[in-house]
Parts: sequence; C-alpha cells; structure tokens
Amino acid sequence: MRRHGAELVGLLTDHGIPEKGARIYLAATRTGPQTAAELARMTTLHRVDAYRFIQQLTREGLLRATGGRPMRFAALPPEALMDRWIRAASERLDRLEQDRERILARWQESLEEIGESDPRKFTVIEGREAIRRFLIKRIGSAERQILLSVSGGALARLMDTGVDRALKEAHARGVKVRVVTEVDRAHLGEAKHFAGFTELRHAETSVANQATVIDRSGTLLF
Repeated sequence: MRRHGAELVGLLTDHGIPEKGARIYLAATRTGPQTAAELARMTTLHRVDAYRFIQQLTREGLLRATGGRPMRFAALPPEALMDRWIRAASERLDRLEQDRERILARWQESLEEIGESDPRKFTVIEGREAIRRFLIKRIGSAERQILLSVSGGALARLMDTGVDRALKEAHARGVKVRVVTEVDRAHLGEAKHFAGFTELRHAETSVANQATVIDRSGTLLF
C-alpha cells in the first residue's frame, strides 16, 4: 500500500504538483470531504503549510470547497484529473508541433551567440533536481539580464523550489529580470509575488514551453 502511495505521489509531482500538495490531494481522495485541519493532521503537515497547499490545490481545481462550518474540501475525482492531464498533454503536443520551426530558429540564434571558445554548445540535463540546481547556478552567475518565459501554473513550482529567491537576489545585485507568463485569476497571487522584483509581462497566448535566457549567452528549455 505504501509503495502504491509513493508511486501516486511521484505521478502527481511529475505533473507539477508539489510533494506536500500531492499528499493532501491523495488524502482527500481517500477519505472524502475534510476540513483543512483534518487534512493537515492526516498528512502530518504543519497547519500553515497545509493551508497554503490547500489554497493552491483549490485554485488549480484539484480541491473544491464545500459549504458548511467548518468548511470542508472535496477532491477532484482521479478520473477527471487523468482526463485533464490527457487533454493538456494533447494541447501541449499540438502547440509544440506548431511552434517547432520558431523554437528551433531561436535556439539556433542563441547557440550562435555563444562564444566560439565555449565547447559546450548543447547540453542535455536529466532530472528535475539537476535542472533546478543548474538553473539556480546560472541565475546566480547572471550579470546583465535574465529572460524567463513560464506558464502561470508553473509559477508556484518556481516558488517551492527556490528559483524565485535566486531571481530576487539577481535583481538585488542589479540584474534586469524579465518574466513572460499568463496572468489570470487562478495564478494572480503568484504573479503579484514575481512582479515585486521582475518586469512581469502578460502572455496573450498560453506559454507551452518554459525557457530561460541568461545574459544572451545560452537558452535553457524545460
């Protein structure tokens, strides 16, 4: 049973849900509507952390607040969540196919800007943690400018992994930080957070692929 639970948490985190949020969602699917305090107790999370992730899950539609006092939270049925992932993956693939030539052209332009003395013109980084470490290291070495395109739903993940702190530190040392994302009601809180230390621009179309360009010396796509 524990093995199955770990596999489900891993599946949820692979789709961008923080590990603590995944635990809360799974608890809600197993027990039916529960109060925030009950979900915190069931997942052995501190109440402050539990409330924060419950709010995030509610904004993203994985939990739904029901009436009554105290308020209870019901989970989106797993079948509906799977259908949502399938639709999102299909839409992402369609956008990637449509943007293929444009992305490859920009990629080639960024590679040409890398100095000829740099032997690493293309590197593949595997694993979410390895990408996080590489991104934070590159942000820490930025001197002039950081350009970041990211979907609205991924802003919370950047906060949970500490990327926002790295961007804030870069801004504090004089680096110009620009972020292009989807600013909508569901992610307004996260957008306001980033707007405090970046030049935040609203993307009129969905941001399908997350990309970071630092000092015009390379592009990280993930």
